[in-house]
Amino acid sequence: MPTKQEYEDTFNEVLGTSIKWHKLSKEDLSSLATVLSNPEFIAEKLGIEVSREPTKNILRKSFVDGLITNMAERAGSHDGPLVRAAKKAIEKNL
Repeated sequence: MPTKQEYEDTFNEVLGTSIKWHKLSKEDLSSLATVLSNPEFIAEKLGIEVSREPTKNILRKSFVDGLITNMAERAGSHDGPLVRAAKKAIEKNL
């Protein structure tokens, strides 16, 4: 089992904080490590829908959604065929 200092160093590095985690009991630190090792659990507790798709598909979908949204926002009042297609894709929630 890691030491309290190892837990503190790891948590602060991962979270980008300087919290004095060593003030917690070793059991609490172990519980926290277990929770933090399961990002899906954290996301669900925060109300974020967790997809079971492979990471590659999630990244692709995020990129495409961002690209389409950006294209539609930049177009403003210009409503050409690409912009209309982008807006339709956004409406259908690609």
